[in-house]
Amino acid sequence: MQRTLLLALLMVIVMVSVSFAETKTYTVTVRQLFGGGQSPDSAAVSAVTKAKREALEQAGTYLESMTLVRDSVVAADEIFALTAGLLKTDIITRKNVMEGDLFGIEVTARVVVDTSIMEVRVKALLADRGSLEEIKKLKVRERDLLDRVRALEIKNLAMLKSQDKSAEKDLSRAFGETSAELEDVGRLLDAKFAAIARDISEIKRTTARIEKSQEKMALSLEKISNGFEELARQGGIISAPKTPEEFYSNARIYELRGDYGNARRAYMDYFRFDLDYIDPHVRFQTFLKVQEGREGAREVYEYIRKQGKSFVVPFVSLFLLEREARVRGLVEFARKRPDFGPVYYELSKDYSEARLPGRGIEDRRREKEYLEKFIAAYKDGRFVRWFIDKALVAEYLADSEKRLAELGVTPAALMEKPVSVSWMKSNAGWTATMIIAEPAIEVFYRLDSDQSFRSTGLTQIMHSQTGKPMPVMFASFPLTRKPLKLWVKYKDRQGREMGPWAFVLDPGGEAGRGDKDVLEMTKTSWISFRDYDGKTLVYFTHLMSWRGGISRIYYGVDKETPDIEFKFPPHKGAGTALITEDVPVYVEVPSGVKFITVRVLYFDQTRSDVVTFAKSEQ
Repeated sequence: MQRTLLLALLMVIVMVSVSFAETKTYTVTVRQLFGGGQSPDSAAVSAVTKAKREALEQAGTYLESMTLVRDSVVAADEIFALTAGLLKTDIITRKNVMEGDLFGIEVTARVVVDTSIMEVRVKALLADRGSLEEIKKLKVRERDLLDRVRALEIKNLAMLKSQDKSAEKDLSRAFGETSAELEDVGRLLDAKFAAIARDISEIKRTTARIEKSQEKMALSLEKISNGFEELARQGGIISAPKTPEEFYSNARIYELRGDYGNARRAYMDYFRFDLDYIDPHVRFQTFLKVQEGREGAREVYEYIRKQGKSFVVPFVSLFLLEREARVRGLVEFARKRPDFGPVYYELSKDYSEARLPGRGIEDRRREKEYLEKFIAAYKDGRFVRWFIDKALVAEYLADSEKRLAELGVTPAALMEKPVSVSWMKSNAGWTATMIIAEPAIEVFYRLDSDQSFRSTGLTQIMHSQTGKPMPVMFASFPLTRKPLKLWVKYKDRQGREMGPWAFVLDPGGEAGRGDKDVLEMTKTSWISFRDYDGKTLVYFTHLMSWRGGISRIYYGVDKETPDIEFKFPPHKGAGTALITEDVPVYVEVPSGVKFITVRVLYFDQTRSDVVTFAKSEQ
């Protein structure tokens, strides 16, 4: 029997096993039949690559479910790159097979996920955006090469089924070149995986040393905090202070008594211990700015910074800068120390109404973003530990919850996209009316076909909130039957450009929506009765006049549910439609009819309510 060689790819097994809630194993088996222009070696490379890729895709479902990955808003292609960079794929079996009279190769790949260490590894690779991008590019290249293999397999199969074998040589060369490229990509991925594994191992060793040091420090800080609370309960000045908590307790008592000279000396003595607590600095700065002004306070903190090594001092020194410089510094600090909860509270304050009167939607969005990060840090224990005085923690928390509740009044979708567009059609063309959820000083727009944005212009009316002329809030376009994509952006009252956002005009859909709106507002006029020449007629004239927004009409005679279709020719235009000879306008019903029910199926396949029309006795 003549051997008929086919190309087939069969996923035989996909297994996930869990042992001791610590290890997840993902196994994939690929069977590849070959022949014609595809050699056994080429088929083996394809099978190995496909098996590894499928196993990684299965393992990626676990990474995707991790809270860390979800909170980081990682895109699907980045999740796959994370998986490829962190998880090793092993080929555990590889054997030749025969299926009927066909030869092939069967490859089994396995990925083992150690869930106990995965979070540390994910954090490390997410922080290394360069490596992540390299892996992503390599996986995209791998996918493209596999797509090329699939295309070649289709051609090869067609050749095998035909009598003409002239293409076999070219196919063999193409399979060989593609397989060589796949092997190169595989080697690069293996090298990248090994490099990342070495880096993560070093991070783990360094982290272990740091955690051990921090554990000792945490015990010491907790002792200080507890000591301060006990001293606060006892009250009174300590005559010969020796410990940090004793100096801080004296500083607070002197401050509350209005004895700022002794308070300052006690604070400076406390700062010599170089501890990573925030609230002593916050308290100290409050009266320091009153006594010496912001510039004088900055000079004092420059001196404090030079005396110690605590990372908290550079952080609190940012509080003394002007807003723009302070925000830049806080953002950079958050980038370097993303787990430091207090930085998010300070950033949220800089976007609050108290510090930005008349702020815009973008400012509210950022305040909400930082408040949510702060609340998360508080719940995870990444905030309280930096404070001696827990009363200040409670104050910050109450303030955050209050502001977050106030921000909740503004829908999240509106913060992300504060512009909407409504379309109106006339004989002259289309008009786009822009609705912006905050005062704007200028509005800009462009179509996809335009090279640049243009301003809608300004009116002569002064805006009460911006003190500037109000912008024109609409733009006009010629009539068209093709969809249009409109881009809109604006300048908020601070002069910042917001957007752009895209809005699509579907001429048919918008016209239909206009007709639908008219019909919804005129339901009582949908039909009318007429007794004529001994007959009872039901007229659908109004519905026929607006049939551009209608797909079907059903009516019922003395029935609660309409069950008879009123058929009519479609109308593609918008607005009032002409009623020509081919358009029916009435039906005859039994003379004793008591009522007619009508339901309309609109152009967008939504249904109207059933409307009942009672026939009056005459």
